[in-house]
Amino acid sequence: MKRFLLILFFSSLGSLSASDYLTIEKQNDEMDKAIYKPPLHNQEEINSEVARIAIETYKNINENWTYVQADKRGSIESSYWRWEILSLGSHHVPTAVFQGEAISQLFPALKDIVLRKASLECLTAGKAVRSIALAKILGKNSFMTYVDQLFFEKSLELFSPGLYNQLPYGKGIGEKPFYQPTCKREKGHFVYITNIPDYSNIVDDGASRGQNVVCVGNNQYIGFGERFKDGPLSEEQIAENFYTDLGKHAEFHKRYPTKDSYLEARLKHQKAFDASYQYGYFNADLIKKFLNRNGEFEDTFSS
Repeated sequence: MKRFLLILFFSSLGSLSASDYLTIEKQNDEMDKAIYKPPLHNQEEINSEVARIAIETYKNINENWTYVQADKRGSIESSYWRWEILSLGSHHVPTAVFQGEAISQLFPALKDIVLRKASLECLTAGKAVRSIALAKILGKNSFMTYVDQLFFEKSLELFSPGLYNQLPYGKGIGEKPFYQPTCKREKGHFVYITNIPDYSNIVDDGASRGQNVVCVGNNQYIGFGERFKDGPLSEEQIAENFYTDLGKHAEFHKRYPTKDSYLEARLKHQKAFDASYQYGYFNADLIKKFLNRNGEFEDTFSS
């Protein structure tokens, strides 16, 4: 039987009791009802839905996943996925590879990976959130059409150097049909809260160089990690968390003798990052074009 491979940037292995299994199945049923509804068309609706899905999905991730740095070995309990290092040219990135027997299994697979134990990094968590959000935005049938065209009709080589085959992104090098770049940090946008630029000179093997997050409201962000266990945080709260982590290192206090000096340096770096870094969001106009053509990409998407 033909096997399909899809890639997300996505484990602690263990066995499940009967009660654990039933709990996961119940959560799967609830996610079925919550995720796959008729498609949304309005940009404000889409942004709000992305924010809602992000809060719900990160809640599951933060309850079930353990953070592991990108250069450490990860693991995934879900049988739909396997952990792997993907080589993209000179870059080596941790990845979760979908290994289902049929594309229809992608739906339970997306739900399953966030409801089971895993040891993974923040990029994988972000891709899981984006994939589930896109499935909700497009609706089940259109999402299946999208994935089918993206990976099979176009016969993409999943391991081609430079080809980022992530579900939310697109079907060609550098093309992102739905996921559009922006420098704004607004509700429903996938953004980044940075630490200080010299972080790696202070902490050799640290995990707080910055934080991939989703903006879910006015100065409210949600992401992967212990700091988000109780829900969204403001940029200032995330910065306070960074400061506390750095405070354990003597070199940090030599470079930043006061808290204000640290906060000022971090904010300056954030502003520069905001101006140059491409954040992203799901564009309503491009989604409408796709849906109005009965799930076919326009020529401009493949030019």
